[in-house]
This record gives sequence, structure tokens and C-alpha cells, in this order.
Amino acid sequence: MVNIFAWNCQGAGHDMFISDFQSFFIPMRLEIVVIVEPHIGKEVAKGLVPRTGFDGVLMVDAIGFAGGIWVLWDEQVLQVNQLDAWE
Repeated sequence: MVNIFAWNCQGAGHDMFISDFQSFFIPMRLEIVVIVEPHIGKEVAKGLVPRTGFDGVLMVDAIGFAGGIWVLWDEQVLQVNQLDAWE
């Protein structure tokens, strides 16, 4: 069984994002976390995502009011293959 959580997060650029993320998701031992609408660009996200504790990542960048999507997973547990992305 794979544990997945989807979070409509509209504050990924906020200072508390990483500590909130780690305190909530790490104890849950999730294999996949999907962050929707982080509203920050891919370049900023590249600095945040490694601090989440997940080593696998796929990102669709935020474009205007379309907030983006991040898919994070534990590469020790899962292999994820990206079939397509809308950019």
C-alpha cells in the first residue's frame, strides 16, 4: 500500500512552509505528497523542495494564476515515471 497526500497549499513561499511541511508530513511516513497551487516559480521551488525530505520530484511551474503542481516522493520506496506534462 502506498500512502499519498494531496495538499492545496497557497503559501509555499512563506517562511513557515518547510517547518510546517516537515512537522506534518514526515511523521505520517508518506511515500507521495502532491502540492497543488504553491504559487511560486520553479527556480524558487528548486531551493525549497530538497528541504522537504523527499528526493523524487516532478514540477509543473506556476503560470499566472495557474498555481503549479509539485509531486514529491521517496525514491527508496517508489519509482515514478513522468509520461507527459502540460507546460
